[in-house]
Amino acid sequence: MSQGKRAFLSAALVTVLTLVSSFLVFLYSYNNITSPVLTDEQRFEGAQFVFSVTLPSYLAISVGIGVLVFLLMRRRN
Repeated sequence: MSQGKRAFLSAALVTVLTLVSSFLVFLYSYNNITSPVLTDEQRFEGAQFVFSVTLPSYLAISVGIGVLVFLLMRRRN
């Protein structure tokens, strides 16, 4: 496998892992913070807005980290 492909696959893996781990931490925190305060109906109403903002933000940050990893791996080799 060429160095470019290896760097791309590593960056893609880092991107996916960063997105998933960030979103899972967010879900855990969201449930712990809102569960004692809001009813289930209120949580579900607010969740749509929160997810429409946070998921794209996490995706953008994850892609940025992936690009950075890709550039650093290509530069290293």
